[in-house]
Amino acid sequence: MQFINAIYLIVESYEIDEVGDKIHTEDNRKVLAHISSVKQSEFYQAHASGFKPEIAFVLRSFEYKGEDSLRYNDKKYKVIRSYNKGDGNVELICTGAVNNVSAT
Repeated sequence: MQFINAIYLIVESYEIDEVGDKIHTEDNRKVLAHISSVKQSEFYQAHASGFKPEIAFVLRSFEYKGEDSLRYNDKKYKVIRSYNKGDGNVELICTGAVNNVSAT
């Protein structure tokens, strides 16, 4: 397994400005990952629950801090499931975020 694909884990936060408006901010953190496809059984189980998994990312466990979304190739993805593989890696099953609606 090669960790050669740059992905950006996104930490989203909200701040209140001086007039009380909610301001959305994103902090991106670059990590290297291995890209794999979603397993067929995983796809059908998720689809039955209303999710549409598209892609799986494998990265080192110590680099993942529970982020809910990420960016890869200028596309934003929402993490629908994380799985600690027990070998020092974590697998993130993701679905595409359409206009940031499904990622919030």
